[in-house]
Amino acid sequence: MRKLAIPVLVVALALMLMSVFVIPEGERGIVIRFGRVLSDNDVSRIYEPGLHFKMPLFDRVKTLDARIQTMDGRGDRFVTSEKKT
Repeated sequence: MRKLAIPVLVVALALMLMSVFVIPEGERGIVIRFGRVLSDNDVSRIYEPGLHFKMPLFDRVKTLDARIQTMDGRGDRFVTSEKKT
């Protein structure tokens, strides 16, 4: 009985450690299950920094930079009802 308890304990501990993930400060996380983003009512779950849980072996976590990001691009042209830009 003792020989069986140690491997079971090791497997249980490994599964527990695989189900925990940490999002560092300055980043956000998205959980992907089977190649699709997890969502609630068509709104993606975005995880804030901290300790979170996921399903081991099924979920992957992608972290994204959450700092201010700007894009320098050309301004769009708009046409008024008088056909003037």
